Amino acid sequence: ALPILSEGIDIPVLVIKAGNSSYIKDPEDRYLFERYFDQTWFEIIPGAGHWVHASHPREFLSCVDHFINES
Repeated sequence: ALPILSEGIDIPVLVIKAGNSSYIKDPEDRYLFERYFDQTWFEIIPGAGHWVHASHPREFLSCVDHFINES
């Protein structure tokens, strides 16, 4: 079980969800990320499976690049 924090961790966090993967469930898991990290960014790559970085590398890198340059 995750520890209970009195406040979130204030660092930028990027969560990339593969559109065809059920590994990260939305909205249940989104709530947990937002509970523990104050600056959570979510990106969904449609049509990608669990290994999103391998199946959709351009889209994956675009999300990472956008996160790095905007956070």
